[in-house]
Amino acid sequence: MLIIMAVCFFLIVFPLLEEQIRRLFIRIPEMIDWIQTGFLPWLSQRFGLDLNSIDLNQLKSSLFGQWQTFGSFGTKFLAEVSASGPINITLV
Repeated sequence: MLIIMAVCFFLIVFPLLEEQIRRLFIRIPEMIDWIQTGFLPWLSQRFGLDLNSIDLNQLKSSLFGQWQTFGSFGTKFLAEVSASGPINITLV
């Protein structure tokens, strides 16, 4: 029973989770743009704060650089896990 649950997790849940994380990282630039054009002006107007010193473009470029590094690592990791998955299951 435990083996069946593990197989279901790796075949169904894991790919869905991976897809959701991928979509999140794709939408991060949109979220940063919304923060910059919608939320920060509202925050500044509402509370009278000076938010001109916040540079979200630098944050966005840093995240893209890190995402590329993480993406290549994640791709290699998932390839290894999926390649060795059937062998590990048969060993259990």
